[in-house]
Formats: sequence, structure tokens, C-alpha cells
Amino acid sequence: VLDLIEPKPSEMIFSYYYSTDFAGINFRTQTHNEHFSFSPKDSIREFGGAGKVIRLKNKDYILGFGRYLYRFDNKSLKNYEIVKLPANIIWIYEDRDNDLWVGTIYGGVFYFQKGDFKNKKCFLKELLVNGVIQDKEGGFWFATEGDGVFYSASKKIRTYDKSAGLSDDRINCLATDQMHIFTGSPDGIINKLTTNKIITTYNTN
Repeated sequence: VLDLIEPKPSEMIFSYYYSTDFAGINFRTQTHNEHFSFSPKDSIREFGGAGKVIRLKNKDYILGFGRYLYRFDNKSLKNYEIVKLPANIIWIYEDRDNDLWVGTIYGGVFYFQKGDFKNKKCFLKELLVNGVIQDKEGGFWFATEGDGVFYSASKKIRTYDKSAGLSDDRINCLATDQMHIFTGSPDGIINKLTTNKIITTYNTN
């Protein structure tokens, strides 16, 4: 058995493999009285038999298997869509806004707004993210294997990099005057930042 959930006493979903050669996924819900088997795109040997499945608030099912994320329609399991991620999936979580978080093995955590597979962002790149949860204040906690726990007060994370106007993505130091943030780069450039823009750039060369 790869994963098991029981959202309600009368509803159950499970997936499993049934041989060392791996014949396929067996997918069933008591709600639909439907039994659906298919061969996944990834070999089970690549990730040691790990898999993850959840049921969304809209009653669709999300299955993470290898590097592939599947969404099964709640009306018929034979209607599904797939997206491929760059790393194997080990965690799936739906937050209060119906947004989807998918933790991977050394590929970071992927955020899908409203569960839309075409609208995704990646955070904590190259980390193994094996847990995501939203607390009662709306903050997010990210558990990792070997890199501790990360916290964000909200999902509104602003990124400053070269595409936003920095001269270099490598930052050596940070300082503040209590109103602004100053960043120093190896190329001798100092940037003065606010929470929504780069105000000034100083060249120390």
C-alpha cells in the first residue's frame, strides 16, 4: 500500500503496486464504486515505493507518483490530467485557499495556485521538502530533510534577483537602517531595497 486516506467513513481511496516488477497502480473509491488501474510513467524503483494521495475540497483526487502529479476528476477516475515535476514527489497539501503544495526530493516545494497544473512556482529549490502545513494564523511551515524547518508568515513571497534588477543573484551580506534593506554582492554592487522595489544601486568599484 502506497498511501491511504479516509475522508469520511463511507469514502476511501488507495493505490498500490502488487509485484516486485511493478505492474501498475490500482485506484479505487467506494464513493464511485469505480475501479481503475493504469501504468505510471515512472518506475517504482526510482523512489523506493513512495507515493502520496489526497482528496481535495472539491472532491477531486491528487496522486503523486514518482515525478508525476495526477489529478483525477471526482465524477470519473478515468478523466485525469498529469504534470511532470523535476524531482520525485513525497508530500501533497491543500491549503485554506484551495492552493496546492507539493514537496519533492531535493527539488524544493511546488505551489499550484487553485490547483492549476499550468500555474506553478517553486520555493526552497534543491531541498528535500517532506512536509507543508498552514497554521491558524495563515503562516506556512516547511519541513525538510537535513535543513530544518522554514516558516513564512504568508504565501506572498517577494523575490529580488537579476530579473528584478539586481546585478547579481549572489548576495554576500544584508544590513538595515530600520526603513530599508541593503544587499551587498560579490561584484561590488550595493542595492537599497524596500518591500516592493529596488530604490537605489551603489557601485563601490
